[in-house]
Amino acid sequence: MKRLFVAVAVALVALGCTGDPNSARGVGGAFVDAHYVRIDLEASKELCTGVARDKVLREIELTSDIAIEGDTQRPRIYYDLTEERGTDEAVQLVYELTIHAPGLDPYEKLTVVTVRQYDGAWLVSNYVEMDPR
Repeated sequence: MKRLFVAVAVALVALGCTGDPNSARGVGGAFVDAHYVRIDLEASKELCTGVARDKVLREIELTSDIAIEGDTQRPRIYYDLTEERGTDEAVQLVYELTIHAPGLDPYEKLTVVTVRQYDGAWLVSNYVEMDPR
């Protein structure tokens, strides 16, 4: 019973972080989770169109011959949605990422994710990374 409670609590927290999966905020959060936190480029590609999809395809191409072994240390990435602006058809979501990479001091990066509606569905149309300064 305790495990069920913990699983439900974790699911509710995760849902709260990304929002409704059919909303701009939900798709933006799912993209950041897939692309940055899980480093699952194939999953992030499925949430994209246009320039964003081209960028992810290029990243897949550039990393296709890099082997990730079971003992490879991955960075831990945490993020917060710090700003949301837009219209009913296009929304820009600003995420502040805190990156804990093995052997490095933690650092921050801003990612601006643009999400647009296409045929009633929200998709990431672009994303830009920048230093927070």
